[in-house]
Amino acid sequence: MKKLLLCLTAVLLCLSLFACAKKNYEAFTYSDDPYTVEMYWGDLTYVPFGVIADDSLIGKQFGIADGDKLDKIFEVKGYDRTMWILEYYDVEMSGYMLWKEKSVTDIPAVLQEWQD
Repeated sequence: MKKLLLCLTAVLLCLSLFACAKKNYEAFTYSDDPYTVEMYWGDLTYVPFGVIADDSLIGKQFGIADGDKLDKIFEVKGYDRTMWILEYYDVEMSGYMLWKEKSVTDIPAVLQEWQD
């Protein structure tokens, strides 16, 4: 009985450590050119598309921008992250910015309403 209790305690400890493990997010960077608003992820270049007010498009967080944990990058539900992303700077009064990959020309109707 003591061995079972000890084993169960060890398993619970391991699970709690796993749950608290640091998440590794993809790294995004902004353009260094002050006249260009672009974001980079590997070989992909994203440009701002619009600010959204509807949170139904927000998927899971998978990245951060410029190493700032408050500058969060999310998937757009139902769309490939190599084409569309959402950025959210986690401070009071912030909104979600929709970004599209620079080469994307086919804009889904549901996303066109958010274009600036």
